[in-house]
Amino acid sequence: MTPHDLGRPNFAGYCQHIGHRTAEVVASNAYGWRCTLNPSLVIKTVNVCAWTYHLSTSQVVDVSGAISRFAVFASPYSWQCWT
Repeated sequence: MTPHDLGRPNFAGYCQHIGHRTAEVVASNAYGWRCTLNPSLVIKTVNVCAWTYHLSTSQVVDVSGAISRFAVFASPYSWQCWT
C-alpha cells in the first residue's frame, strides 16, 4: 500500500465524541491538545486520526508535520494523519 496523507485530525470532534465539549490547546507544542473536561488527560493523536477518518488505529499513523527534527514539537497544528 502506498502511504497517503489523509489530512488533519479533528481534535474538537474527537473530544465531543468521547463526551467532552471540545478540544483546547494548553501548550504551544505538538502535544498541547487536551479535551476541555479533563485537561490532564493526554490525547493520543493516533486515536483522533482513526476517529476522524473512520479507520482503526492499525490503519493510520499520526505524524507531526515539522520541517526539521528540532521543530517536531513546535506547533499543535502540525499534525497530519496518514494511512
